[in-house]
Amino acid sequence: MDRRLASHNLAKADKAQAPRAKSLEAEWPSGPVTDLDRSVLFLATAFANKLSKGASRRLRKALGIGLMEWRVVCNLGAEPGRSAARIAEISGVDKSVVSRAVTELERQGLITTCAEPPGRQTALRLTPRGQALHDRGVSRADERELRLLDGFDAGEQDQLVDFLKRLTANLERLEDGPRG
Repeated sequence: MDRRLASHNLAKADKAQAPRAKSLEAEWPSGPVTDLDRSVLFLATAFANKLSKGASRRLRKALGIGLMEWRVVCNLGAEPGRSAARIAEISGVDKSVVSRAVTELERQGLITTCAEPPGRQTALRLTPRGQALHDRGVSRADERELRLLDGFDAGEQDQLVDFLKRLTANLERLEDGPRG
């Protein structure tokens, strides 16, 4: 495995890298440190947190639902009939979180549940009101995504999507692999 990218995280702390007050010098780490400007794990987590920060508030104001409810609505807009378990898997969240969102969306009359044959999971579908909300929300999300990708040409956007899909696949293999 090529360790060029990850090896920066194993470097010893370099006191010359960042100016520090003399009083803090004794606190400077002497062992391995994470370079927060180069760590894919740190940067990806920080990006996701910043992207989500305030999203629920904006969604509640614009559409009357929170971020997790919006994720359910998006999933059902893309593929009607998905189960809560499948939505949880795709969204990378616990099924109980999706179940709470489903309950709220049902309460608001935005989705319906359809009992499937025994042994199959319950299928979820948008109601006409839910579809209208989805359509309004997708327009808003598309505008926001365009602003987010400002400065990226079409090839870079395609490459970014490919990188994100590959990272997700790697993460799934990592999570499914042997624990150690």
